[in-house]
Amino acid sequence: MKKYYKINEIAKLYNIKTDSLRYYEEVGLICPMRSKSNYRLYTLNDIYILNIIRDCLKLGYDTHQIKEYLDNRSVNNTIVFLKEEERLIQRQIQELNTTLSSIQTRIEDIDRTQYMEFDTCKIEVYPKRYCRYLKEKIDQDEKIDFLLTKLSESMEEDISVLGN
Repeated sequence: MKKYYKINEIAKLYNIKTDSLRYYEEVGLICPMRSKSNYRLYTLNDIYILNIIRDCLKLGYDTHQIKEYLDNRSVNNTIVFLKEEERLIQRQIQELNTTLSSIQTRIEDIDRTQYMEFDTCKIEVYPKRYCRYLKEKIDQDEKIDFLLTKLSESMEEDISVLGN
């Protein structure tokens, strides 16, 4: 294993631009060594710090918050950091489950249309629910998605679209 890595190697390893690495150095997140010819040389410790930076960026931390964490690393701060990461992951899981449920419902609804009897009337009973009415002229199918998105922004809960 190499002892030192050049900026291009690190940029390729992390799939980031060399400018980002220079910026991290500028704001004091990392401090690579310099060769005799003034090239940046990254050590395994720098790679360790870059892993922390990457994880913090995924959580939405800005460079100031990352610097604060790096300067005050402790077991307690790490626990707080990991709990925040856990909270964000739980939220993403919840959002994905909601999306999955919506997709499954839409598949069932669309699938049911394959077995519909046409040219007949049928009375359906649904549980009581609120209804919203769009007072917009819809002359293109594409407008429906836009208007439904606009409508759903004004509501606190997800909407179920009749006839989706």
